Amino acid sequence: MPTVLLELDAVTSYGLVSAAPLATYLVSLAAAGWWADRRGPVPGVHRAEASRAGIDDIGGGVNLAARISAAAAGFEVLASVVTLESSRRRDLPADRRSVKLKGFSEPIDVASIGWR
Repeated sequence: MPTVLLELDAVTSYGLVSAAPLATYLVSLAAAGWWADRRGPVPGVHRAEASRAGIDDIGGGVNLAARISAAAAGFEVLASVVTLESSRRRDLPADRRSVKLKGFSEPIDVASIGWR
C-alpha cells in the first residue's frame, strides 16, 4: 500500500479516504441502535408446517408468523395460542387476545408472553 500511495502522490489524503467508510459505519451503527432501542424486539411465534423454496421458507404458517410479528407492539413477544398450547411449558405468563390479521378472514388468537 505505501508504494501505491507514493506512486499516486496520495499520502496526504490517505487518512481521509480510509476514515470515510469507518465514519459511515459508526453513524449507521448508532442510528440502528437508536431505532432498535425504540422499537424493541417484536418476534412473532407460530408453529406450523413450512416448505423450502431455495433459501426461503414458504407456506401459510410462515405468513401467519410474519403477520403475528407485525401485530406486536414494541417490546412485546406475541405467539399464537395454538403454539402455546402445543408447548411443553405451561407456566408462561400470557395475556390472550384475538387480532385481525391481513390476509386472514377470521381473527387469530394470540398471547403476549412476558419475557422480562
